[in-house]
Amino acid sequence: MPRRERHDGVHYAMGYCGAGMGTTSYFEMGVGQQVLGLDEGRTALDG
Repeated sequence: MPRRERHDGVHYAMGYCGAGMGTTSYFEMGVGQQVLGLDEGRTALDG
């Protein structure tokens, strides 16, 4: 199951399991929004 996490101030996006490019683009956009402090970056797959 794909997931995004933050630990000690470092953001991680992992667990794509072959879902590759589409999921990576979506996750990394959300991680960028979270780094900027925007609520739009939150999903059910966080943490």
